[in-house]
Amino acid sequence: QEDPVRMLRAIKFAARLGFGFEPSTWRALLRWRTEISKCAAPRLLEEVHRLLRGGAARRSFELMVETGVLAVLSPYLAGLLEGPGAPITAPLIPVAAPRPTVARVEYEDEDPAEHDIDDPEEEAGEAEADADADEASGRGDDDELETEEREWHRVWADEPPARPAHAATIRLSFLPMPEFVKRRALAWEALGQLDVAIGEGRDPSNAVAFGILLAAYLPDELRGGELHGAVNELSHPLIGQLHVTRRDSERLRYLLLAQKKLAAARKRGVQAELAGGREVIDDAMLLFTLLERAAGGDAELPAVLASSEGRDE
Repeated sequence: QEDPVRMLRAIKFAARLGFGFEPSTWRALLRWRTEISKCAAPRLLEEVHRLLRGGAARRSFELMVETGVLAVLSPYLAGLLEGPGAPITAPLIPVAAPRPTVARVEYEDEDPAEHDIDDPEEEAGEAEADADADEASGRGDDDELETEEREWHRVWADEPPARPAHAATIRLSFLPMPEFVKRRALAWEALGQLDVAIGEGRDPSNAVAFGILLAAYLPDELRGGELHGAVNELSHPLIGQLHVTRRDSERLRYLLLAQKKLAAARKRGVQAELAGGREVIDDAMLLFTLLERAAGGDAELPAVLASSEGRDE
């Protein structure tokens, strides 16, 4: 309760090191999981990045499903990954969350556990973006308060309401339910392939990591306006609930659209024409490779022609 982000860090290290949980720690995770929703959005997003890009994404997400933590972080993402086709089952947990009994810790300078030498390097500009988010949310205002008043706010200020503790019911307009279950199984396999790629020395971007969670749900036959509509329907709830940065959300949408261009080009035996710079094209090709491996394919890439239109400098 003092610092709920530690629950995510416990999951991260258990997944990476193959550890189990001491029984009382496990019960505490189940009991207090909804406290995570009271943490600042940038801190939660950074922990999700670390879970996805730390080389144990699949096990991390299995543990988040088992503890009910994923449904707190993003009911939408939990709805995508939990249920038939998933390798793990979410717990039966009462809807009502227990009342907090311990005041949360707010660090004066920075979280001493924020820097993990095993985590991927932050991308350029992420630290500045987090600082801007802190300033925009007004979290720096406490510096202007007297010490006694600051202590009062820390202990007694109103807490934000907890998010729903159960997965949302997902109905994608472009995907029938029997196919949805197959795609869910593919998304879990793709998480495993992401870990394999990281073990091979690849350093996927945040957009590729989020793409692993979503791209499996897009049917191959979508084209044009239907494809754009499906990408927005699929990605928008995740972007909103996890507060994905504008840069990563735009690149995520680009990568999802690019997957269909790559698949169509390979099927016809022609070059795939992709707009953007080398970095985003490499991201698109990496995501395509990982999805093909997850589906049991040979991951043969089509030739790619970079278009000057919309080039990402």
